[in-house]
Amino acid sequence: MKKKGLLALCMTSIMLCVSVSSTVFAAEGEDIEVPEENIDVEEEGEEVSEESEEIPEGYVKVTDDLIVEMAKNLAIMSEGMDLDVQEIIPVYNINDYLTGYTAAYYDGDIPYGYVVFDFDLTDYIKEYAIGENIPGIYEQILNKTPENAVTTYDSELKIYTGLPMEYNIICNVAGEESAVANTGEVKEIDEFTSYAEEIEAVKPSTYGSYTSSNIFLEYSQIPHTFIEANGIGTVCSYSEDRVEEETGSFACAVSALLNICNQTGYMLNNSINDTYRALWDSTESHVDRTEDGIRYGGTDRTKVGPGMQAYLNRNFKKQISTTLTNSPSFNKIKSTVNAPRQSIFAYGINVVNHGRSAHEVVVDGYRVTNNGGQYLQVANGWWSRLTYINFGEMSFMDSGLIEFYNLPVYD
Repeated sequence: MKKKGLLALCMTSIMLCVSVSSTVFAAEGEDIEVPEENIDVEEEGEEVSEESEEIPEGYVKVTDDLIVEMAKNLAIMSEGMDLDVQEIIPVYNINDYLTGYTAAYYDGDIPYGYVVFDFDLTDYIKEYAIGENIPGIYEQILNKTPENAVTTYDSELKIYTGLPMEYNIICNVAGEESAVANTGEVKEIDEFTSYAEEIEAVKPSTYGSYTSSNIFLEYSQIPHTFIEANGIGTVCSYSEDRVEEETGSFACAVSALLNICNQTGYMLNNSINDTYRALWDSTESHVDRTEDGIRYGGTDRTKVGPGMQAYLNRNFKKQISTTLTNSPSFNKIKSTVNAPRQSIFAYGINVVNHGRSAHEVVVDGYRVTNNGGQYLQVANGWWSRLTYINFGEMSFMDSGLIEFYNLPVYD
């Protein structure tokens, strides 16, 4: 990655508002008019030369207006809300290849979620979350950025991908060019470059194939509606900020178990702190690092289920059984939701020179779009509202489904 000029991080938010005058993306049930010019098209998401303005038949050109229309339509079909769409920011991989865009939702002045589009996925939606006070991806990163940091980009603000649900901006932190992620991790630029290159190497070969912004997407692949959906009904979960404030600790798997305990009525002494500490110990979670007095840790996937068993038996004389299914299919997860049964979806990857990176989320439901997009509806442990993640996005990672039997869905 090339060195870039420094610009003081004096903004608390980039508000790249877009006026929506185009009707290039039709609402559900409407038809879209596309030019009659017909040129050969080899694959969806085709890139053409910067000089060409021809639009392949059945395709639409990626513009800010298109991103706004797609984002607005998603909010309507998902939540029935007509939200403002702002902060249209391009997303790149470590090779500086464009992979998609992120956009932030607002209801008036209130942050109301985000969506990330990825051109290499079947239906272009990588993940999204809609709910009051959920910040956009850029704001998430700024909230985790050290106070002494300055951004390092030239004429275009860029967000760089890492793992699924991990996004970075390039900053100068304490005199060192670094990548700051929405997860709070800060890596010096050489470490981040090595880390991101290893991840790119194991992704499908189609990822990050665009070298310009002159990209056409196949209209039929843009989702218009959800054709299948179900959910257990989790309304909210404990946010990372709440957990850190009350416990001084954070580990994804422990937070996932905490949310299940809260939903099923098995909070120890009705205390977040007592429950979290007991779950941390029973799952044998370990501390990876300490920042600002907060212990950040991880948990072996194979110990999540047994740890929950031990916690419930020790503190409530409650007997449950658990299973761990490696590499679960989407249909397997659907059957768990339809049962209904509490479960945790775990995914991760061993980055050879950088250790293990993983995440665990409570599965609350699923959604399927008309063009085959498959989404998990999850409580991701970072904020108190649900997130929808594209199941195909984790295809290159190892994964597991932890199911809990004889445990109620609700208290």
